[in-house]
Amino acid sequence: PLPYTTGPLAGMQVDPSGVLNDLGNDPMLLLCKSCLHDVNGCKVPQLSLANGTYVGPIPHKLEDLMIVKESMIALCQVKCMMLQLKEENGTVNLPTIQCGLKGNVIVYPQCPSKVSRMPPPSIDEITSPICILFVGAQLPMQDWLKNHVKPLAVSGHCVQWAFACLKTHNPHYHDILLNECVL
Repeated sequence: PLPYTTGPLAGMQVDPSGVLNDLGNDPMLLLCKSCLHDVNGCKVPQLSLANGTYVGPIPHKLEDLMIVKESMIALCQVKCMMLQLKEENGTVNLPTIQCGLKGNVIVYPQCPSKVSRMPPPSIDEITSPICILFVGAQLPMQDWLKNHVKPLAVSGHCVQWAFACLKTHNPHYHDILLNECVL
């Protein structure tokens, strides 16, 4: 659904948070430099909603999914992901803290016919791209691991709940079945 159905922005795919004076007849759009350059050159901006990548707002229930839960309900699987483990308060930034890089994510397959029709993948498929590398003089203590590596712990009930939410809110999941045997 488009956010604007009437007025000068009717039928346009624009994020309402980037529109000033959207109640009047002369709305003003807020654009980043890259998008402004593309629009001035009569091109659709690369990350524009008009490129068909927008599926609607993310339901509040799905905003805080952890990495492993996301991989269990995703139709395409992540090939490589690097991220940083932080202390919960997030204010400590010492060279001795375990860290990594948060970078690009490679998703496969690129051929749409290969997209999974029955998530989640097997446990081996989920865990094979997960590798934790600790850099430092010694390994972290067991109690630190139990308290700080929670994003890797998943319950089947949470996956079922997130999947049901996706079936309700995302048309790409409408005819997808959940592989209950893997859970």
